[in-house]
Amino acid sequence: FEFKMYDAADRLLSLTQEDANILTGYSAQLKNKIRVVPHGVDTDFYTLPEEEIENSNTKNILYIGNYQHYPNVDAVKNFIDHCWDKILRQIPDAKFYAIGFNPPPELLELRSRSKNVIVQEGGDNENVRQIYWESDVFVAPIALGTGFRGKLLEAMACGLPVVATSLATFGINPTNEENMFVADDFSVFSDYVVALLEDVKLRKKISTNAIALARKFDHRHAAEKLALVLKEDRRS
Repeated sequence: FEFKMYDAADRLLSLTQEDANILTGYSAQLKNKIRVVPHGVDTDFYTLPEEEIENSNTKNILYIGNYQHYPNVDAVKNFIDHCWDKILRQIPDAKFYAIGFNPPPELLELRSRSKNVIVQEGGDNENVRQIYWESDVFVAPIALGTGFRGKLLEAMACGLPVVATSLATFGINPTNEENMFVADDFSVFSDYVVALLEDVKLRKKISTNAIALARKFDHRHAAEKLALVLKEDRRS
């Protein structure tokens, strides 16, 4: 059904080049139809006001997602199963917050069987922005699915250092250890989280560079790219 719709359309928009490549891998005829228009983020909304910036002694790790989408459930379970014990051994006062809509029982149960794990409902923009600002590291241990992870951009726009799997970074193209930490090995993933929690200067460096990368995805830039595609179609 989807490919019938693709054939009927004059233009196909993809949020990432990776997804565009997947489509053309199925049908080379789609290549001339596809245009990549990345996700946009309101960087002004998410930027932490300078007067609110302060040195924090917290060790708060954050993941945000809609848990009706199973890859988000899987991501939290990956982090607890493969990273959390190692992180706690080195930083006993670390806390992991899994925030989002519709957390299923299998995630809610983590609160009782895993130390310092907080799973709670939440997700409206004002609330989420404050949660980003009160966190120290954002993790994206995604192992399933494709597409663009808008929450990474929101976290980066807030100045929150990110540790992610390569799958989670589709469409963002970060530079590892410069504006994000990227690891598919969960032992290395854990080491990156610990390094960021222990080193204020490292957090500040990654934070500054993450903000700069997020600004390249400002929603105004995305709107400009979409406008160019629409103008192109109007001329053809």
